[in-house]
Amino acid sequence: MEENEVFIRWLLIERAKYFRKFPERAKSGWYVSPKRKKADDRDIGKIKFLEGIGFKLIETDDYAGIYETPWA
Repeated sequence: MEENEVFIRWLLIERAKYFRKFPERAKSGWYVSPKRKKADDRDIGKIKFLEGIGFKLIETDDYAGIYETPWA
């Protein structure tokens, strides 16, 4: 996560805590991102964090796969 996304990170951690406390209420989560040619440490950290709190990474070929293709 970027430095300006502290609230989002906190919210996701609280979501994970809530679902651990009430597993019958758990919902799936996904993070959709274009494939990176070469992931840097920040990208790897973000992926590990999201997987650690139960999100599944979905990679697309490019941004069009996120914003245009699903609606076509």
